Formats: sequence, structure tokens, C-alpha cells
Amino acid sequence: MADQKSSTNLESYEALPYGNCLLPHIHPDRLATLATLFGMHPPPPERCRVLELGCADGANLIAMAQALPESEFLGVDFSASSIAEGQRVVTSAGLKNISMIHSNLLDLKTDAARYGFQFLTEADFPVCSSNIPTEAESWMEQWSRDAIQFGQYRDFLTNRMFRRSLLCRREIRLKDHPQPERLVDLHFSTKAQSVSNQPDFASRAEESFRAPDGSAFTTTDPLCKAAMVHLVEVNPRVVPFNALLLEARRLLGQNEPRFQRGKPVSPSSVAVDEARLLAGELFRIYSMNEHLVKLHACAPRMVVEVSEHPMARRNP
Repeated sequence: MADQKSSTNLESYEALPYGNCLLPHIHPDRLATLATLFGMHPPPPERCRVLELGCADGANLIAMAQALPESEFLGVDFSASSIAEGQRVVTSAGLKNISMIHSNLLDLKTDAARYGFQFLTEADFPVCSSNIPTEAESWMEQWSRDAIQFGQYRDFLTNRMFRRSLLCRREIRLKDHPQPERLVDLHFSTKAQSVSNQPDFASRAEESFRAPDGSAFTTTDPLCKAAMVHLVEVNPRVVPFNALLLEARRLLGQNEPRFQRGKPVSPSSVAVDEARLLAGELFRIYSMNEHLVKLHACAPRMVVEVSEHPMARRNP
């Protein structure tokens, strides 16, 4: 009976397979970024292993394998024809770091704890909750026994019908909430623009920045304003926290603190306070809308200017 049901499901799936698309919410860079915020120390996205269950024809996985040649990728799907198409593309592209397997996923259990996993966060973090009153947020925290139940209450109020939950191994010790201080280990970019043609980042005057989707924020902090101005100027480049702090200080005409990899190597309390302040402000902005400030666990390989003798990269 089970085999007959499985065969029927397979025929239905083959008749109307999932379309191919890219899924930025599950890119290794994003997963590593969220893991870092919640206290983990994930492997670098450039050298990681990725398993995608329900990969369809592998369009999303193939794109990641192309961009991250030192990482390993495995895709599994119920549709034999989709897997066959994906394998054809992999062979045609000459990719050696990706495999695709046809297998029945319908027997997989949903009880993550039983298999040694725990809830990390949602892949679409930050979840916008600006329309939920603060008092309601407080009540939900009191009523919720864990982060999953709290997220479900939020789903009801925001009419979210689909979730992208991330899991990690149960033995990993996680923080209950994202840690803004971990931003010193990350990189930053923005698609926002300053509302003012000549932003005043030297004083505590208000300055606003607006993203292409219409989201915006206002700040009076000179260090944050200077950092945002720099990100706007170098877009689409991705800037590590240390370099961003140094450039913000330079724009403000301040001496450079002695930092190494985002951590102060001198006892300067001013440097420590400024790093904490900037990390907190950037996290506040990111929590509002990631179109305003985007976090990265690594800097993507890119060029913004064509050199005199450009070279095309060929897969091994």
C-alpha cells in the first residue's frame, strides 16, 4: 500500500515538477551569517558542505557550486527527471564539486530533536515585526515556551504562511538572541542611498538613508552616518567591520584605533566603545530591513571595474 502511494506521488510530482529558481535565503553566506549572530562558529562559506533536500533540477545548488568551487554540494530530489536534468547541466558545466541523487524524501521525519537537531532561527531573519505593538511582543514572550512557539504567535499576527527554519546540531550551545557584538566578525554592504545630497556626518544632525524597496531609517550618530556614507560610496563592494570602522573614523577626521580582525589589540577604551557602538547601530538597522544593511560571513568575489586585460575563469 505504501509503495502504491509513493508511486502515485511520484507520478504527480513528475507531471508537475517544481520550477527552477535561485534561493538566496539558503546561500551558505547567509546561513553562516545567521549562525554567527547566534553564537556559532560555522565553517567559512568558501569551504563548506551543503546538503539540499528537495533540490528539483538543482538550479540553486548548481549556482552555488559554480560560485564556491572549494565547497562541496549534494542535492536530493524525488523527481528522477529533474535529477537527470540537473546532472546534465552539471556535466555540461564541468563542475566537480556537486552531486545529485534521486531518492524518496517522503519518509523523512519532521521530528528534528529525535535526530539530534535543534532550532537555530529563520532563514528570512530579520522578521519584520514593526506592525506588532511592543506590548503584544512582550505578551508573546511570556506565553511562549521556546523560540519556535514565539515565532508561531508572530506568524498568526503577520499572516506568514511559509517558514524557512534553520536547524543545527543539538550539542551546539546557542545564544537565546542574536549577539550584536558578533558583527565584528562579519562584512557589510548596502543598496541604500543617502536622502541628502550632502549628508552631514560630522554633527549630530539627523540623516536618512533609503533603500530601493522604499524602506528607510534615520540616525544622528556621526560614526554610523560616516559608515553608511562609505558603504554607499563603495556599493556593491562588501566591507569587513574593521575596515568600515577605520574608514568611518577617517571621514570624521579621527585617528585610527589599533585593530586587528575587528578586535582591539590596545587597551584603548575609546576604540572598544566605538566598535560596540557601531556594531549596535548596524545591527539595529539590519533588524529593521536587510535592504538597508546586509550582513555577510565572507566577501563575494567580484570586480567593479574592467581591467586592461580581463581574464575569464574556467572551471577545473
